[in-house]
Amino acid sequence: MNLNENIIRHSEAVCNTALEIAGFIDKEAVAVNLSLVEAGSLLHDIGRCKVNSLAHGFIGGQIILSKCWAVELKRIAETHILGGLTEQEAVKLGLPPADYTPKTIEEKICCYADKLNLEAKRVSVDERFQVWVSKYGETPLIKEAYRRVKTIENELTKLSKKD
Repeated sequence: MNLNENIIRHSEAVCNTALEIAGFIDKEAVAVNLSLVEAGSLLHDIGRCKVNSLAHGFIGGQIILSKCWAVELKRIAETHILGGLTEQEAVKLGLPPADYTPKTIEEKICCYADKLNLEAKRVSVDERFQVWVSKYGETPLIKEAYRRVKTIENELTKLSKKD
């Protein structure tokens, strides 16, 4: 798909992080489809072969559909943007009206793992968002995305195996 080498390395790093996170989840609390996490995290940025904007999640979903790949992969691509986008936020950004917030455990794991990787470097959620704040300012969208990602982080932490 002629993806930039940096995007490929980033997607591989996100995949490693996502599988690591999935490994910590208590399987008695919730079942995680590891194959879906692996494929979804590798494909989450596929839309970047066409655009380098927030629309890459939606575009990636369309590419996945055109390949007749699993609709669950489409949702992972669509819902990894920031902390997910509500229908209202999507419309404001010029995307088709839909709820692009992560709902399934696999969508949440992939979205969160993406936020823990700046290019191919492992970072904290705070570090990742600080880059966006430096670039775009502390906008209401960035603030809300940060809140959503921290909510996902807390949810995944609660689902982690207790030693």
